[in-house]
Amino acid sequence: MGFPYGYVRGPRLINSRPVKSGVTIAQGDMLKITSGYVEPVAAGDVPIGVAVGEVRVAGTANGSYTIDVDSSEMSEYRYPVTSGTLDVADQDEKCDTDGPAAVALTSTDGCLLIRQIDTINSQVIVSLLLAPAGV
Repeated sequence: MGFPYGYVRGPRLINSRPVKSGVTIAQGDMLKITSGYVEPVAAGDVPIGVAVGEVRVAGTANGSYTIDVDSSEMSEYRYPVTSGTLDVADQDEKCDTDGPAAVALTSTDGCLLIRQIDTINSQVIVSLLLAPAGV
């Protein structure tokens, strides 16, 4: 088995965000915003950042909890590849989310950039590729 997923290296840009009701968040989960509140991404969603902390108990109302979120494009995170077959040609290519803590090599949104590959453990180190607001 390879290393656990989550933060590897790089400078972070951390902001506190309110959490959507009914969700739990693990440290290292990629997050999206829904109506102003963060929640874990589903496959194919575009992340706005990565959870620095965790929410173990789901809140009963939007904003019951806040969580620190890293939205730096210079931070690098390790995730397993759960969709597609990892190959050396995937280095420096764009990819997508395949859930809050997984990567799909097929790129529709191109929201993650593969910085390093581990073909033995089928893991990648990625950074966020954030789209400017309004684009």
